[in-house]
Amino acid sequence: MPERILIVEDEPTLRESLKRVFLREAYEVETAAQAEAALQHFEEGAYDLIISDILLPGMDGIEFLQSVKKQAPDQIVIIMTAYASIETAVGALRAGAHDYILKPIIHDEIKRIVRIALNERSLRAENLLLKKQIGERYDFENILGQSSAIQALIDQVKKIADSRSNVLVLGETGTGKELFTRAIHFNSSRRNRPFVPINCSAIPGTLLESELFGYVKGALPGPPGPREASLKKGTGEQYFWMK
Repeated sequence: MPERILIVEDEPTLRESLKRVFLREAYEVETAAQAEAALQHFEEGAYDLIISDILLPGMDGIEFLQSVKKQAPDQIVIIMTAYASIETAVGALRAGAHDYILKPIIHDEIKRIVRIALNERSLRAENLLLKKQIGERYDFENILGQSSAIQALIDQVKKIADSRSNVLVLGETGTGKELFTRAIHFNSSRRNRPFVPINCSAIPGTLLESELFGYVKGALPGPPGPREASLKKGTGEQYFWMK
């Protein structure tokens, strides 16, 4: 299904020119000469992207942008203007514009901006879907076990899931420690932050601290090891440091 674009421009020549450009790119295109008509289009159907002039008869482009964002905060809107100024650009971006392009419009430039914006939109949608799927996968309901011990453990984990305290999970190999820790993470307010599992048993005890927290020059005793030596290659000396 082609992506849908709404073009809001009061100058007929430019409006029709942009329409032809994006129709050739296989988009589905609607146009409007005024913001009020564009709002009606917007309320009647969904658009993947909106391109709007900033100076329009009646409601101007910034007011139109604010109205659109009030109804659909994630809507992508690109603002066009023939009157460039820092104040205008900042005002448009603060109102929620995804990007800002100056007239006269260069077709290759606006096609590139639209393509990048729609790719970003697609990536965000995929990211949200993956996060939703991961969250569902580690929902407490998906932890199998009917014994009273398992149910008591699940009840306990539910209580601490959104706690800001550190949680230490102990158990023998294969008892589901990582499953429970992932369930804690994806059912907490930190679910949108990274979850980074580390196999500590695979790291020598003498290197565990430096692997997790980094080191500075001279911090490791003895001659430089393979990692430190490799970090010295290239321009100047660089040392691994992770906060």
